[in-house]
This record gives sequence, structure tokens and C-alpha cells, in this order.
Amino acid sequence: MKKKIVYICAFSNKELRENLDLQSYDLGNKLRKWLGKPTIRREDYGPWNPQFIKGFEDDPNNEYFIICPHNGLRHKCQEFTIRGIHYFVYNWSVGVLNIFLKTIFNWEEKSDYIYYRKQIKKIIAEISPDLIVVGGAENPIYSWAAMDVPDSTPTFILLQSLMNDPKRSAMGVSSPYRRSLESKILHKHHYFGVVEGCAKEYLLKENPKAIQFEIDYPCNNPCVVSQEKKDDFIFVAGGVTKNKGVEDVIKSMA
Repeated sequence: MKKKIVYICAFSNKELRENLDLQSYDLGNKLRKWLGKPTIRREDYGPWNPQFIKGFEDDPNNEYFIICPHNGLRHKCQEFTIRGIHYFVYNWSVGVLNIFLKTIFNWEEKSDYIYYRKQIKKIIAEISPDLIVVGGAENPIYSWAAMDVPDSTPTFILLQSLMNDPKRSAMGVSSPYRRSLESKILHKHHYFGVVEGCAKEYLLKENPKAIQFEIDYPCNNPCVVSQEKKDDFIFVAGGVTKNKGVEDVIKSMA
């Protein structure tokens, strides 16, 4: 009998967006342009998660369910199947009133992201999984689910970036709220996938009973082309900021 495995994460790519009924940003972007603000675009993020899902597609012995947020949905939640993988995508955008509350009163943090947590808990109850995997402990939009899962359900936490790493804290990465949530998750659970050495050391100190598994985040094989090299130096990062290493890049270029 196939086991039901739930993978909770956050990502967006072209294929996922093509299966979603998304609102148009045209009117909002006209207003933002008039106010002198940058326009909103839908872009890919979390590319390692589709790579994990490709691995799930190659496993005929288990049944997989993806739970993830996405902004701009016309509905509260959408369900569909792609190549045998079941998707539950819930709306990251929560309406004008909630946006106002979030912006003015910091409503999301004060409510501990209860709006999203209720949706995830409902979906998990419908699936009744044999295993829950949470892809990241630091993002409260979905990682609060790690605190809400039934104690009877085995849960595996994949650590993406350790927000409690002193070096990240010193550079102002993340926030006290996110670091606090991450700490709660590290203390609650027993099974973790780790990549960074700092995460291994921190987890051992905070939760000596934790069982750690070394993992690598997947990526596409590099594309090798037979053409003339155009660049001598390439810097790839989610932002040109200190915590992404841009100062080290400048030093190395110098």
C-alpha cells in the first residue's frame, strides 16, 4: 500500500502558474506607476523545490501531495494534479482588509499567521498523511505548519538557511520573529535534513536529541555550450546585498 507523503514548501515557476487562476496585476501596476513605485511581476523562486518534486514523480511506491502558498490567486485554494503529484495551492494574498491590517498593525505576526495555518491544517486533515516534510523552518507563511502537525504524524524538517546563525543575525538577515519560530521548530521535532555546518552545530546545541541527515539541495545540471566566453566574472544572487556576499565579490574582483 502506498504511503501518503506531504511536502510543504514555497516556490513558483511557469508550469505551476499555468495551472493557477491568477488575478491580473495590470490595474494595480498602473496605480503603482502613477505613484512612482516599481511594478509587480510574477517571477520564479525556490527552484530547488521543483527539483525535489521531479524526484517524487519518479517514485511509484508512494503518493505525494504538495502544499504551498502563491500570491494573486482568485480562489482561497486550488487543487490539481501534475504528472501524478497532487497540488494544494493556497492564496498568499488575503484581501484589502487583511493587507491593511498586516501593513498598519503587523497583523500577521501578532496573529501568528493564523489565516494560513488554518488552511494548511485543513488540507493535512483531508489527506491524513503518513509523513510530513517541511521544506524550511524560517518562513512563517508556511513553516508554522511544523508546529501544528499532529504529534502522531512523523515529520521531517529540511533546514534551508539557519536564521539563528550568529553571522546572519549580525548582518541583519531575517527578523527576531522568524528566528523565534525557527527555534521553536528546532526544539519540537526530532528529524532534520541539514546542509550547513553552522546548522549542524547549532541544532546539536539546541536539541541534542535531534537526528540529523546530511542532504544536498538539488539543481539542474549546468549547461555546457561550445561558444566563445563573453564574461570573466559572474555573480548570481537573490539580491545585491551584504548578506549575499556582494562585498566579498567586490574584493575578489579587485
